[in-house]
Amino acid sequence: MLIGTAVLVVLVVAVNQWKKRKAVAVLREYSARFSQEGTPNATALSMQHVYFGVEKKPHGVLLIHGIPSSTSTFSGLCDRLEKEGIPHVAPMLTGFGNTELNLLPNVAYEDWLRDALNAYDTLAECAEKVSIVSTSTGSLVATWLSGQRQVEHLVLVVPNFSPGPSAARFKRILETPVASQALRGVMPYKFSDPEDYADQSRFRYPFHEVNSTRQMFLLQDEIGPEQIRVEAGIFLMFGADDSTVSTGELGALLEKKASEEGVLYEAFEYEAAHRLLQGAVAEEVRSQIVELLGRRPVAAR
Repeated sequence: MLIGTAVLVVLVVAVNQWKKRKAVAVLREYSARFSQEGTPNATALSMQHVYFGVEKKPHGVLLIHGIPSSTSTFSGLCDRLEKEGIPHVAPMLTGFGNTELNLLPNVAYEDWLRDALNAYDTLAECAEKVSIVSTSTGSLVATWLSGQRQVEHLVLVVPNFSPGPSAARFKRILETPVASQALRGVMPYKFSDPEDYADQSRFRYPFHEVNSTRQMFLLQDEIGPEQIRVEAGIFLMFGADDSTVSTGELGALLEKKASEEGVLYEAFEYEAAHRLLQGAVAEEVRSQIVELLGRRPVAAR
């Protein structure tokens, strides 16, 4: 009886896995019939369509959050932008900001790229020019997007192009396929220090999930500051005590990039760690961002 049950279970699992592999293969073959250029994990036909038919404002701002945070990162900044009459969109990246975990273990970084692309296209329907403000891993998404759409200013707040010491060790483990699969099975969630999520002014997960963290590291390997394309300015904001990300040579790279592109560049260092948009320096950072967004291109001066 037990042997028969075990055989049945193995057979069901085997059939299930075969069906999944077949579905993936069939979808891949079918999707290949459609244009997928610049449409991550989607086709040109299946992307969202937007038309508002309204008179456009001169300038709009796209806000891209990091992980495991959410759009609440920008709550205070959104209030400032609203007072200034600046249209803005802060998309929720797939898997984050939810109260259920059904998406997170299966998310791919292409989903975040598509989220940002859809948000940009929505905002561009009501704004002549679009600038991007991004934090942490959101800066990788913003950098990719700057190569797909026209971006006025790019404000990089504690950008996560390179991991800090602790994250770098974790990255090396997750880049090993066997270790990565083992972690997903044994320790799918790495819980944070309670102090990291004690601030109730924003919503962020109290843990790091293995798959989404691996997707973040894969995105780091795909996206670098040399891919930035902007019309007017590149601005870097970082914390002197930040150990979450490494910004060692980033300033020099961005300054070189801005010089090559003939656009503005400026860097701002704050006596803080990774969360510049919360805490003691938050108001100063928000004010500086609003001022930067109003700067004119070099050619317009």
